[in-house]
Amino acid sequence: MSPTNGIPVVVAHKDVAVAAPSVTPEAAAQIVKQVKHYFSDANLNHDKFMRESVSNNSGWIDFKVLARFNRLRQLMGIPVARKQNKGNNRKNQKPAPKVADVDTQYVTLLGETIKSGITEEDPIEVNEDVTAIKRKEVFVPSDSWFSRTVHVKGLPYGIESPDFIEKLFEYFAGHGNVQLVRMRRNPKTGDFKGNLLVEYATAEEAEEVSKKEDAEYLGNKLEFVMLPAYHDEKVANDEFIQEELRKPGETYQSFEDYCISKGRPVPSAANGKNANALKFAELAPGCLVKFTGVTDDIAFDEIKKAFNTVHRVRFLEYTAGSSEGIVRFAEPVAASFIESHPDGQTVGEVTLSVELVDEEGEKAFVERSKAAVEGKGKPKAKSNKIEFVPGCLIKFTSAAGDVSHEKIKEALKSECDVKFVEYGTEKTDGIIRLADPIAAKIIESHADGLTIDEVKISLEPVDEEDEKAFAERAQAAADNKAKKRGHSDNRRGGHGHGGNKRFRK
Repeated sequence: MSPTNGIPVVVAHKDVAVAAPSVTPEAAAQIVKQVKHYFSDANLNHDKFMRESVSNNSGWIDFKVLARFNRLRQLMGIPVARKQNKGNNRKNQKPAPKVADVDTQYVTLLGETIKSGITEEDPIEVNEDVTAIKRKEVFVPSDSWFSRTVHVKGLPYGIESPDFIEKLFEYFAGHGNVQLVRMRRNPKTGDFKGNLLVEYATAEEAEEVSKKEDAEYLGNKLEFVMLPAYHDEKVANDEFIQEELRKPGETYQSFEDYCISKGRPVPSAANGKNANALKFAELAPGCLVKFTGVTDDIAFDEIKKAFNTVHRVRFLEYTAGSSEGIVRFAEPVAASFIESHPDGQTVGEVTLSVELVDEEGEKAFVERSKAAVEGKGKPKAKSNKIEFVPGCLIKFTSAAGDVSHEKIKEALKSECDVKFVEYGTEKTDGIIRLADPIAAKIIESHADGLTIDEVKISLEPVDEEDEKAFAERAQAAADNKAKKRGHSDNRRGGHGHGGNKRFRK
């Protein structure tokens, strides 16, 4: 797939001042390293887009193309471009605040960074006007990677970060001369499967690594096996062989042909998304575990991640603020999970009690799942009611000057999602509403306050009475907005009435 797929066209905004982009020396070194990786033999053996690119235009690739690669965008600090949603909400979407010439500036920055970061000994070169880059030697595909690759299992399903590959590369480099680390993904969802393909410089190094039995990564026990052996085992078990596992030179069935040969229905768009979703709702016995003892400071993702470290979680039924829920594993491993966790499952500093879900409980779970799937296809009545969960509010006070909603959101974005901000009359104090009930956790992590543009912001909890008052104000604002919208739709005119508080989304 082309690295440019999924990056939308953004609308230029006038009158927006943008400083000339720059990168730190550390980021520049990472950019050069990343670009060398793109042009390496190891990457080109598997990267179809790059392989086709280096075979055209005498091997030259324009920096305009590379500047659209997601990892390089992150390293250069290019604002994240969000995908446009489909459907009837496009008119309500705001274009990214991006100046027309910002892309050109970043392209120039990328070219200059690469030019100053490579030497004569490097396998890549930049043209005279610093607009394109190429390999010095013509790429010759090789099949030797297959015998030099180790298949790795044991990492949590669906958990990754922007620098995940770099960290994994460093870890496996401690076991030998690593050439490439590839993450295996669910072909339907794109989620990381928790499995890796690690390619070493020699088959001997790979064999040595595959014999390790006590390897761990961030507390996760890893299982190593040589890729040829893993491939052969799947063939012996008559399993479908996904593309990244295929032995060079061999012929394999397509997934459709494989399904037909096994007498299984062939997935197609004609089956409909709802039919596929209903199939997902079907449940093999023995996949469900009930957990209890969740405290207010534990988030949904933390629960899922904890169970995922043991077995792949397919679904988590849990509502924020509740003390219990149900985890659905992808395989019927509930009994073995309970047996291996007699004292419960640890999530952070809390141990959750776990128990099997009986037959009646499984039937009820399936019914809820099917009802949820079928309900998704039905139009919902419009409601102005605001769902409010306790533990989402933080009171803030600015020591000097006002602080915008955008700056508050930017300062906290790595820790939480700010839903909106309610300001006081002077805009130097107010309440921050988070998307999740983790206010206590955020306040604890900023015990000395939050600094924004050299202005100290103090954070403190909001008590139960103030939470109720906030919820009432928010609901009143929503009702008032709906009333004004109704007046406008009916062409009656009218004026809304507001207090001294204002909500900013």
